[in-house]
Amino acid sequence: MSVHTFKALLPMPPSVNHYYRRRGSHVYLSDEARIFRRDVVLKTIGKIPNKKRWFDKEQRLAMTVTLYPTNRRSFDIDNRLKALLDVLQEIGVYHNDNQIDDLRVVRGAVVKRELGFCVVEVKPC
Repeated sequence: MSVHTFKALLPMPPSVNHYYRRRGSHVYLSDEARIFRRDVVLKTIGKIPNKKRWFDKEQRLAMTVTLYPTNRRSFDIDNRLKALLDVLQEIGVYHNDNQIDDLRVVRGAVVKRELGFCVVEVKPC
């Protein structure tokens, strides 16, 4: 059983409103979502051993996400979670996002950067 904490500084996740696109009856990931997923994979290479998970399947997890936007424009912080939870599962932080029992999302300070970012911390409950 892992007792480690996973902590990472990642790109700002796209809003769920920009996550999927539709063409006719076909639903697919938007360009913004694909770029986000690619960037997260590149930022976390080497953090998680190949074909392993950071946390065991049986572990119950607590996650804190702090979002740092680039401006004061209003946004719903919960709209950013879908993309983030999915990509953390994809890269091997946990087996399934249903392992998360305690989820906290915080709006951080506005940052003077071209792109916003988020800080993610996942640990056992």
